[in-house]
Amino acid sequence: MKIGKELKRVRKSMRLSQTEMAGGVLSTSYYSKIERGLNDIQTQDLIDLLKQHGLRASAFLERLEDEDNENDLAHKNLMWQKQLQDAYYHQQIERLEDLKTEIRKYKDQSQNTFNLYALVVFSIASLKKQINQISENIKQRVRQIVFDSDEWSESTLQIFAMTMMIYDPEDMDILVNSIFKSYRNVSNLSGRLQEIISAIAVNYLANVYVQGRKVNLKLVYHFISELPEIPRNAFAKIIANYYHYCFDGKNEEADQIIEFMKSNGMSHLIKNFIVENCHL
Repeated sequence: MKIGKELKRVRKSMRLSQTEMAGGVLSTSYYSKIERGLNDIQTQDLIDLLKQHGLRASAFLERLEDEDNENDLAHKNLMWQKQLQDAYYHQQIERLEDLKTEIRKYKDQSQNTFNLYALVVFSIASLKKQINQISENIKQRVRQIVFDSDEWSESTLQIFAMTMMIYDPEDMDILVNSIFKSYRNVSNLSGRLQEIISAIAVNYLANVYVQGRKVNLKLVYHFISELPEIPRNAFAKIIANYYHYCFDGKNEEADQIIEFMKSNGMSHLIKNFIVENCHL
């Protein structure tokens, strides 16, 4: 199947018909079925076919191997991403450390894999309260990913959500405004995008509050208010309300949210995801 797809790609790049590609090695009908994955091709026929068109069999097979490696790495990335989300949510630093060790071996093989590696590094540092110990090289590469992107994608949004603390306030404000202006129509977003942008909203509210900055938060609160009222979005809505009370000086109402979360088994979320005292 893979050989057929690669032969088709080669044929099209050379602007050949199936008859021209098959040449005197195979019949057109048999070759057509190879491209569609319905027939296999014998090794010698493949070599003769490639040689007829001035192509090296070794280079052809190397390309197939590279494609296998890329597909294998893509599968690993999906698996690692799920493990990262689960370990970070449950604040399992030891699992994140193991994940970091595993991904480090592959981090330079693709941009997506480096992105995941950076997310694990920042996740560990965030949970340990050791952001300042992240290397400047990693921080710079992360900033470059965000600033070099022509437009926001799920990947760059996720990177930004986890690394917001390394940006200057002015840069952060510009990036956040760009995001919430780009994603005004919340109902058209996938559940995953809603989740990531909600995390950006919550992190931004915490950042602005802790720094005591005066910033227009209308777009941020609009996004949160437009999120569907389903369990997946409950945390973001609760925390947005918490900071709303903090900014308005309604300390008792804010404290009630904290007590509600503690009494409902969410103390672990309070520790790392919000500022637990808005009497600042």
